[in-house]
Amino acid sequence: MVSSIVLAEDNLEHCFFFGRALKEVDPSVSYSAVHDGDKLVQLLESYLPDLLFLDLGMPCKNGVQCIKDIREQRAYDSMPIVVF
Repeated sequence: MVSSIVLAEDNLEHCFFFGRALKEVDPSVSYSAVHDGDKLVQLLESYLPDLLFLDLGMPCKNGVQCIKDIREQRAYDSMPIVVF
């Protein structure tokens, strides 16, 4: 069961619609959005979501770099990453 989702997406409009759609599907799911790869890595230092949606084309640190950083940390081994 998914109770928390993080969306890493630099397009604010996409974040808005993603959050809106998620609220329609399951309003009990906790949703956070970050808008660049550096902020994603910072967030994950203190927060482990059940699921990560990751845009590959983000500023500061792109999605591929984020995946490399995330997968180097054993704490995130069980966290699914959906790339788009």
